[in-house]
Amino acid sequence: MAYRRFVLLFFAAAACDNSPKVYGPTYDGGDAGDASDAASDAVDENAPLDASGDVANDAPACTSTVAILGGNATSLFGAAGPGGSALTAASLPGTLFDCGAACSDPIAIARFGTGLFAVFGTSSGALESTSMTASWADPAAIASASTRDGPSLAAIGGTAHLVYQAADYKYYHAQYTGSSWDAANDPVGGSGASQSFGARAPAGAAAGNDLVLVQAGSDQYLYDQTWNGAWQAAHKQGGAAVQNSLPPTIVALSGGSSELLAAYLRLNDYKVMAVARTAGTWGTPMQIDANAYSNDPVALGALPGGKAIVVFRGSDGKPYFSTWDGATTWTAPAPVVSNDPAIASVPSIAPGVCGADALVAFAESGGGVAIAPFSGGAFGAPQPVAGTSGAKFVAIGTLP
Repeated sequence: MAYRRFVLLFFAAAACDNSPKVYGPTYDGGDAGDASDAASDAVDENAPLDASGDVANDAPACTSTVAILGGNATSLFGAAGPGGSALTAASLPGTLFDCGAACSDPIAIARFGTGLFAVFGTSSGALESTSMTASWADPAAIASASTRDGPSLAAIGGTAHLVYQAADYKYYHAQYTGSSWDAANDPVGGSGASQSFGARAPAGAAAGNDLVLVQAGSDQYLYDQTWNGAWQAAHKQGGAAVQNSLPPTIVALSGGSSELLAAYLRLNDYKVMAVARTAGTWGTPMQIDANAYSNDPVALGALPGGKAIVVFRGSDGKPYFSTWDGATTWTAPAPVVSNDPAIASVPSIAPGVCGADALVAFAESGGGVAIAPFSGGAFGAPQPVAGTSGAKFVAIGTLP
């Protein structure tokens, strides 16, 4: 089957335009749009962190938890604390995998049990995991598993499911139940010639009791594949032509008619595309906006009421966002913050707490990590995380 073959694509980095009107590669021939519309959507960086306005006074009343993991090829750190309060990171033993702009985030965080659970690739490629209740535990190896791209993590009941791409470009599945991992070598799709593989890693999310993956096939179409105790055959989404040198992403939705939403970059023009699954059936791909395109993987998060948010790094290196109404409409891309900092890698999105609909974490180029709350269609001022200088990657998780 075509999806089991892979083709590595290499493309030159496009020239960057530092104007906020540019959201993707300058080699895209589309209409640049009206910069004033996008700029007008930028949020005042002095806006409150949550809907109630006074974060310092709100913090004691908020019992939720916000946590991050981050670092670079030589360091790892973690931070956790009450939602709405300032975080300070502490060093952890470990490093992070860095394969360049083509890879997804080397860290994946999911709610699991009463805490948070995380998996990450180290600089050697070895996969490790850690858990967080009051603070992050020291990481431990996941069997002998090793990755060449960012891992993906989803919780289904009392089991955490990991999917990753090994050095042989094949996809593997691992399960963490109780307090230990299995052998972490379940071949996605089945053994032998049935095993799925590709140029970049798959991404997974839970849909009820099913684990659903998306991947970019060698025939440059998006594929989805489901595990519910056994692997089903991969399904080709014939209307979704994908840039298969960059991994897609997927998120579980809540409160709307659709249960899953996937995002990817369209073949050749790198436009950000999305496709939803409703009652088990994938719909027609949606172009987010004529000016939404990127050279990097994108971040995708769920919002209340079945809605969603996508955050991506434009060709100018700055973060932009668009939201989905749960049906067919996406908002025009706008800067995440009005001071428009350049970021070092793909952002990370977590469910909102303490009055926010979502929280977005990003590593500023040449700086540290900041967390920006999203509520009512707008971002509040980003709050820096102390002790994160020099970070390239970050992932965020929350507990209600």
